[in-house]
Amino acid sequence: MKRLYQTLLLPTTLLAALWLGGASPAYATFQINFTVNGKVTSVVDGSDADIYKSTAGKIGFSGQIDGFDITVVLSTSNSPGTNTLAQLTVGALDVSNTLDSSNTILIQAADQGYTSGTQGTSLTLSSTLKGTVTQDYGLTSTLNFRSYADDANNPLSSFPFATAFSTDEITKSLTQDDPSGGEQSFLVKVSKSGFIDSAEPYSLANRLEITLAGNATLTAVTGITEAKEIIAPEPATWSTGLLSAGLLGWSYRRRQKARSLAV
Repeated sequence: MKRLYQTLLLPTTLLAALWLGGASPAYATFQINFTVNGKVTSVVDGSDADIYKSTAGKIGFSGQIDGFDITVVLSTSNSPGTNTLAQLTVGALDVSNTLDSSNTILIQAADQGYTSGTQGTSLTLSSTLKGTVTQDYGLTSTLNFRSYADDANNPLSSFPFATAFSTDEITKSLTQDDPSGGEQSFLVKVSKSGFIDSAEPYSLANRLEITLAGNATLTAVTGITEAKEIIAPEPATWSTGLLSAGLLGWSYRRRQKARSLAV
């Protein structure tokens, strides 16, 4: 009887061990939140709402949220990143305000698990915002964009936007002064050094707030967040450069002296 019990117990224990060992840890993935008038719509990488759900690190979305028609053609995260670059984008974003009055939408994105850069060294965080606004004469639309880095690796649901390391905020206000209307393009970039990744991995996030005039449209808007380690040239590289500069100077002076003697 004891031998039978042991025989039955072994497979059960093995199955339990395999289940526990193979279970995926609770780990938030790349996510984008859209907030309009207090209503939050979330799209998680790989979820049914994600057009690119079969491809990790890419989010696509199309839908209507409280007066906005939204199409996110392609947003990406390269987590864990390359040796020198961590990147998070809200990209190729088309947003139309279907209301006759101005309307505001807040778009927040974040991902975890970045390991780019050497732990304990300073990284440079940068924000790039570009795109096109189409609106009627005399109307104004405004965009605010900022990038964040968090060495505690928090997900979007608990990201410390108020205290995390961040770039200065990009604020772009566009007023249509052409009576015929038309497109207004913009490109702004800011950066800030000094983010110390004290405990790998870390998370990146960005925050894009858009206030569109009535019936205005944003097209191909892209917000890019990047964390880079600036690697200084090796001493040998500096020495080679200085030697080359010295040789060039010496050669130039020699030619000048030869010309003087020839005269």
